[in-house]
Amino acid sequence: PKFVPAYSEHVRNFYKKDSNFVNMVHDKLTELVKIAKETKNAAYRCYSFPSMNRDKRHVIHDVGEMFGVETKAFDAEPNRNIVATAVREYCWLPSMSVAEVIQRENGARRPPINQLFK
Repeated sequence: PKFVPAYSEHVRNFYKKDSNFVNMVHDKLTELVKIAKETKNAAYRCYSFPSMNRDKRHVIHDVGEMFGVETKAFDAEPNRNIVATAVREYCWLPSMSVAEVIQRENGARRPPINQLFK
């Protein structure tokens, strides 16, 4: 069995309201970590998220923790944004996304492999 990441209650609730945003954050952080791990000439990589409201920034901070990625807010409202930094030695890919954790908790299971290719 996979280790199940402990996504915060805020992230779980926000996923129910705006799953596209949470999935986008997960995808961007996954890409950032992969690039940081593959890059040989730099010890870290950064990604700047666009300006957004406080609840969305909170999601990025919380999900960033599940990747071992540092997240920092810059600028004043209403232009406040987040820069995520993945340091090669300290970041990782979580075993499951928020969507997978919620699906698992709701009892959704993947069909058996032989059912996928019929």
